[in-house]
Amino acid sequence: MHLTVYSVILLTFCILSFGYKLNDNYVEVHDIENNAISQQLPPEEPANHSFPTVPTAPLIPKCAEEGYFRDPFNCRKFYYCQYENAIPTGYYCQPGLIFNTLTDSCDDPAYVNC
Repeated sequence: MHLTVYSVILLTFCILSFGYKLNDNYVEVHDIENNAISQQLPPEEPANHSFPTVPTAPLIPKCAEEGYFRDPFNCRKFYYCQYENAIPTGYYCQPGLIFNTLTDSCDDPAYVNC
């Protein structure tokens, strides 16, 4: 016997229309009027936020020369360039300290102009 999807749906509808037995209890199935079903609401306009259309990548400086240099936007962050024109390795000073460009080390903020 070859059943189609429509046959299965029709058979299920007929069984459910008359009720069925579940755990020795009969469950009644009733029709729902069309106006009892809430209408689908139209989508709302998205919030008025501006988002960049082109993703921005974080600034990764290039090594101009070998040595240490401070991040221009974060005084706790500094970079070490091992070779000229290489990609630097980034580091952070311990909490409460910032990078001192005069000593090439992390220092107390009272002694650093940043």
